[in-house]
Formats: sequence, C-alpha cells, structure tokens
Amino acid sequence: MEMTPLQSGTDRAFFNAKAKATLDQHGVEIWPGYVVSVDQMEGGVYLQCDTSNKVMRTRTVYDLVKDCYGGAKQGVDYQDVAKKELIGCTVITRYNNKTYKINDIDFDASPESTFATESGVSTSFMDYYRRAYNMKIGDAKQPLLVSYRKSKKASPDEEPVKLCLIPELCFVCGMSEVQRKDFKVIRDVSEHTRHRPDKRQQLLNSLLKSIAESKEAMKHLRGWGIVIPTRGVKLDGRVLQPATLMFGGGHKVSEVFSKSKIISGRLTNFSTY
Repeated sequence: MEMTPLQSGTDRAFFNAKAKATLDQHGVEIWPGYVVSVDQMEGGVYLQCDTSNKVMRTRTVYDLVKDCYGGAKQGVDYQDVAKKELIGCTVITRYNNKTYKINDIDFDASPESTFATESGVSTSFMDYYRRAYNMKIGDAKQPLLVSYRKSKKASPDEEPVKLCLIPELCFVCGMSEVQRKDFKVIRDVSEHTRHRPDKRQQLLNSLLKSIAESKEAMKHLRGWGIVIPTRGVKLDGRVLQPATLMFGGGHKVSEVFSKSKIISGRLTNFSTY
C-alpha cells in the first residue's frame, strides 16, 4: 500500500491517493487514510491508529483565481476577492504531495519571475519546474501564491522563509464554504468519510495486514526491534462507579439514565433543579 504522508496537527497522517474516490458532480475527491501516533500507555508503548480522510478539490487554485476575475462585481477589485477567498486556505502541490498555508497572493510576480536556488544560481520559476519536475507551466502571467514557513529547528527570533507557489500546480484542501452549506455535497462526501465501528475496525486490520505483508516495512521494524500484531490489541474496559448527585429537598440519586427518574415513588424531572 503506497501512502502519502501529510502533517495533521501533532499527529502524522497518511493517505492513499491511488484509492481516492472522485465526486465529479461536486468537484472534490476523497483520499482514504490513517492518522497515527505512538504513546506510552499502561503496559508499554502502543501505536494508536484511526481512520481518516482528506477532501481535496479537483480544480486548481488557478481556476479559482480566474473565477474571481470573471465573477467580480463592477467596481470591485478581483484581486481583493481572490485574496479573501484563498488567504488562510491550505493547498497541496501534487508534484511532491506537500501542503502549504496561503499567507498572501503576489499579483506583481509571475512564473517568469526569478529567484536564487540553494546553489546561488538565478532561475525563473518556469525553468525551475521544467528541470526539477519536467512540468510545463501554461500561463506565464499568473500571480504567485505566498506561503511563509519556519523550520522546526528555527529559533523564535528567526524570520520565516518565503515560499512562492504556482496556482496552476496547487489544489485546495477541504471544501469551500458554499460546498459545506450544500446538503447534497455533505451527504455524498459522508458516504465515504463516516464509517460504522465495524467498518473502521476492518480498515484498521487491513492496515496492519498490509504492514505485515510488506517486506520493506518488516525489514525496518525488525531493525528497530519492533513487533506489530496483525490485529488490534483487545483491552478490558473500565466501569466507573456512578457519582452521587445531590438535589434540593434532600434528594439523592446515584444513577442517571435520563432527565427523569423515579425518586421516592414519584417521577422527578432533573431539569427543574
């Protein structure tokens, strides 16, 4: 199983782009995957896994900028509309499957603009992507997306690095505000993202099985002295004793099943206390 790693908060998430479900009628695709973390628990160190999904839009950021240009009302600057629509969004670049947060849009720059590589050589974005990824950029006049990023080892006083991205090569992660308000979109997406507990358990066991069948994965695990079972660990659940609730008039109750309960031979509504 080939998985694409994406950072998700403090956890590490992995998604299978090859097993994606595409909803052409809504302009989104859903990548199935897993979110994992390793923690010290009672009994030792455990790998915690859960199913996860990443919703991607199928249209590029370049398409969205063009929509802003064509849909801007008279007297309204389309650049302001585009910034309002895109700043703060997270995008993914398919050529390296990395995610970036859009902090600004530079309408004064374009793929023809130049920058200095790590070796100090000046090159244009168009030439860089052609050499590094064998990708040809269609519109040489499109603006550039700006993302600021700090390395994990950077000091608090260190300035973040400015990264410029090509809208034509970026896709927005997540649904738009319009899509989130559309019942049909939410219903169709939910069919792929909301799983019953038995289905989630089946997917997790499938992950463990795929790890066990991967020679490369097992080689790494043996080198670290780690053993992962082919099925999840069964744990005994704990039953906590009910707390005693004190109410007015000296009423006490140690078990609560609903708002109403028989106390002293009469029906009592807890919401009145």
